[in-house]
Amino acid sequence: MNYVRKICPVCGSEFSVLKNAEEKAVYCTLECLAKVQETSGNREGFLPAEQ
Repeated sequence: MNYVRKICPVCGSEFSVLKNAEEKAVYCTLECLAKVQETSGNREGFLPAEQ
């Protein structure tokens, strides 16, 4: 298996991802993905609404 290193655009952390998933993996964690979706207003279907 081949891995590549990427930098998360949200937090700046370096993370490794499989070479064949390089195009799809943009964020290092679901937390970073959630931050992007909150700022863009696109949270539907990702996480349950906070109660």
